[in-house]
Formats: sequence, C-alpha cells, structure tokens
Amino acid sequence: MHLVQDASVPAHVRNDANVYFKLPLVGLKAGKYHYKVWVDKHLGSLNKTPSQNDVFDSSILGIFYESSAPIPIANIFDTNKYDGSNHNIATGNRIGLAEYTNANFFSENTIFKNYPHPAFDDTNFFTIDWKNAEVVTAEDGKPDKRVYIRKTAGEPVQHLASLSYLSYNWLKRGLYFLSPATLDDEVYKEYASKLIPRAVGYSAGLLQYFFRGKLQVTSLPIFYKNGIYIMRVKIKNLTPTQETMKNGWFTLSYRYTPTGGPADGSEDKYGQTSVCSSEQPCEELKYQDEMTIDFILPSLIPKETYDSVKFTLAFRGTLGNEEGAVIGKYFTPGEIKFNEEWDNGLTGNHTWAHLDFGTSQAYPGHGQTSNTIEGDTLIKENIRSVGFKNPSANESFVGIDPYYPGYQDNLPILITPNTSLQFKIDKMSINEIPPSPPRTTAHYQGLWLFFNHGLVLQLSQNDQFVYYNPTTAMRTFDLGLIFVDNIYNMFQDAGIVIPSGDLYLEKIEFIQQLFELGEPSTVEHHQHMEVDFIRIIEEKQEEEKQ
Repeated sequence: MHLVQDASVPAHVRNDANVYFKLPLVGLKAGKYHYKVWVDKHLGSLNKTPSQNDVFDSSILGIFYESSAPIPIANIFDTNKYDGSNHNIATGNRIGLAEYTNANFFSENTIFKNYPHPAFDDTNFFTIDWKNAEVVTAEDGKPDKRVYIRKTAGEPVQHLASLSYLSYNWLKRGLYFLSPATLDDEVYKEYASKLIPRAVGYSAGLLQYFFRGKLQVTSLPIFYKNGIYIMRVKIKNLTPTQETMKNGWFTLSYRYTPTGGPADGSEDKYGQTSVCSSEQPCEELKYQDEMTIDFILPSLIPKETYDSVKFTLAFRGTLGNEEGAVIGKYFTPGEIKFNEEWDNGLTGNHTWAHLDFGTSQAYPGHGQTSNTIEGDTLIKENIRSVGFKNPSANESFVGIDPYYPGYQDNLPILITPNTSLQFKIDKMSINEIPPSPPRTTAHYQGLWLFFNHGLVLQLSQNDQFVYYNPTTAMRTFDLGLIFVDNIYNMFQDAGIVIPSGDLYLEKIEFIQQLFELGEPSTVEHHQHMEVDFIRIIEEKQEEEKQ
C-alpha cells in the first residue's frame, strides 16, 4: 500500500530526485516547495475520501484470473496502456496510478521537460489572459498576483503550474520558454485534491484484490451432551471475479467466554480444527458452487456459553491462479429455538406432559406405562400384560393440545426454510409385534411433530409407523446417532407441498401406542424408547462481512 501511495507523488513517477531536507544545526534547507512537504504540512485539512472514479477498477484484471497468464496486480501501478503518445487514455480508474500521475501532473524539476505530457499543447499556455491574473495569498500572508497555467487536455487541472506576474514582459516578447514556471501552494492544493483521494482509492483496490475472495456461510451447530459437538458449515463461493477455489483446506477457529469469565475476554477459551490439508486438499469449489463440511470440534462448547461464541472460517489455497490465497469469514451460530437435553428431570427445560391417557384407570392391572430419567436420558416404557387386549398409550409432549391445556410452553415456533431438527434416540424397540388385520397396524412409536396447515412429521423405524393423514411425512433414522435435517427439506423429500404463509411447529411428542386386539394377548407386549435430546435450531446465513 505504501508503494501504491508513492505512485501518486509526481516526483516518484517522473524520476525526479528533488528531495526536501533540513539540517537544523547549520540552518540549511532545500526543497522548500516540494509536493510531499506541502502535503505533510496540510494533511489534516485535505480531503482523503475517494470518489467512485478514484477506486481502481479491478474488473480489468478479471480476464486474467482463470487464464494461464500471471495475475497482473502490477496493473494497479501501470497497465502499459499509456505510452506517451496517447495522453487522453491516462484518465479514469482503468489506468495505473503511476500512468495517471505521470501523464497529468508535474514534479518540481520536470515542468514541461523530460516527459511528453503535460505538454504546452495540453494547456492554455499560449492563450493566457495576462490582464486577469489570479490574486492569491503568498506564504508570507501577503496578497500576490499569479498567473496559472490550466491543463485542458486529458485530466483537467485548473492550477497545473504558476507564473509570476513579472513574466508578462517576457511573454509579451514571445519568450515563452524563458518564463519561469513553478509549483506553488495553489498548485499543490489542487494536485492533492486529485492525487490523495486516488491514492486512498487505489490502496483500497489493492486490499480488495488480496481480499477479493468472498464466501457465503450457512452455519448449523450440532449438539451432544448439551454442548456444540460439530459445526456444520455450508460454504458457497461468491468471489466477484468468479474464480475457483482449489488446492486448499479450511480451518475453523472459535472463541467463547466461559461461565463466570470476565467480559473483557481475558479468560476466553479458544479452539481450532481443520479439514483437508496441503498434502490432501479439499475438492475445488467453483463460483456459485457449494460444499458442506462438518467440523468436529476438539472439545464441546457448553450450551451456557452459546451467546458468546464466535467462529472464523478460513480458506487457504489457490484462488484462480494465485497460490497462497487466503479467504476469511467471521460468523456467529444461529438461534436455538427449542432445546431439551433431559438434564433437569422429567419436567426438563420445558413443560412436558407425561400421560397414559387414562389407560391405567380404564384397565386396572393391564400392565404399566412409565417415564423416568436415567442420567440425562428419558426412558419410556409401555407394557401390556398377557391376557389383556385393551389399547395402551404412553405420550410425552409439549405444545398445543386442546384436551390437555397448560403445556404450550414456547410453542408455536416459527419454522423457516433454514430451520433444522436435531435429535438422538438411542433405543426404540418392541419385543413382539402384535397381530393386526391386513394392511393395518396394531402398534407404533416414535417422534411426532405437528404443524399448522395439518402437516405432520413422523420419525420412526420401518416397522413402527402408522398412517395419520395425507400430509404426514414419514422418515426413518439410525438409532444411537445424532439426526440432523432441514424441516422444509423433509416435507419436500416426501412430496408434500408446504402451503403459502408462515409455517409453525405447534406440538412435539414422543409416543408409544398399542392398539386394541381382537382377542386377549398370549404374550406380553413391551415397547421401549430411550430419548437423549431434541432441538430445533435456526441455521444462520452470513455473506456480507468478510
């Protein structure tokens, strides 16, 4: 960036060794009227905000990004378009900063010499109105009459150089080239008004080049034992130059404030994990393509620290043809809409109801239903004894139920296209399937989720489903493993259209059901379920900030 800014100083790009120095002990000074000296003196009052035209147009590099040619970041200095014969091309922001400065401005010792432009024909030199000299304030604070040369070709400059009013007699005699031209405060002021914003803008262009890679990150924390165990990250390549990310790897870093830790972050916990490596790089990721990565964290991030946790995703590899490129993305995890770990007993973290729907009262001695907590696991039992044919049900639910009010808790919950279901059921079994008429069932158990619009999600094993209604999506899962899936996707995969309007989750239930038999059972029927946890989490998509 320092070198970019140097290219906005005329002396640097016109090979002018006119430097300023001061030796205080002997009182020697040189280069009093030097552009850099003037800028240093007036820097606080100068406009340093670039306009759109002052920011280097990096799109002119785009054709090189995926080509075999080297990436010409040097174009930010010199595009090799201006050769001295095409002065008018050295304007706008599709030209190198050194070209722009060289072609349009003087340095102290190169006024109308050494370089083809600015030339006399680029200015009003031969048509100056000497009778209308501009009155300026000299450095001694006294008014002074100056005649200014105005640049009219290429980049317009009202104060390109100045001539003393005393030059009038020489000019009157046609001695144009003997008239001393110089650069004074008014010249420097206008130079600075054009060159400094462009120096800032081109420096920004350099930063944009090196940090041009952009990622869209959709994050989903996956929990186990009340802590973040895996961070699932869906990564989309949104690099504006449409370059491919390849031959690289991703690293996920995180930090959080432990419970009771100071807010200043001095005791924050840190961690890092990577996928792929320089020896075994990830698959390439083309522009607009996506990949999903599950980062297994080195240790659980506790749920109670969730609001403080921050993540940074970094790619290091090749971007287009640039090796060693780095793209960074900061993000925070999404909202936890429902969280039950069964770490607070049967009541849990929500107002669960555990019911047998009056079975024990209607059929005394039929068997038993029970709900207990072992560790942080809900154990559900539904048993019908030998010699009974009555129905038996055991339900744990939270949400809206017209027959059992008081268990609504925080439901209904708004479900969006970015809402995911997470749960883990370790065991779900029946010792012997009861007899049933053809094309019907005499039992079922699993996890049911009820939504508005009559939509239902039923999650169970292949032999433990039951038909409920035409808008029920049935989904199997692996016992003992963490299940994670997008709720909208599950309905879509089942061919069920979600009606327009908001979708709300109204009720969650873990259900065990034995239907009535035609004859008393000759065996005990025993349904068993072990529920570890259930969560509803909003995925979070971030793409604006790098």
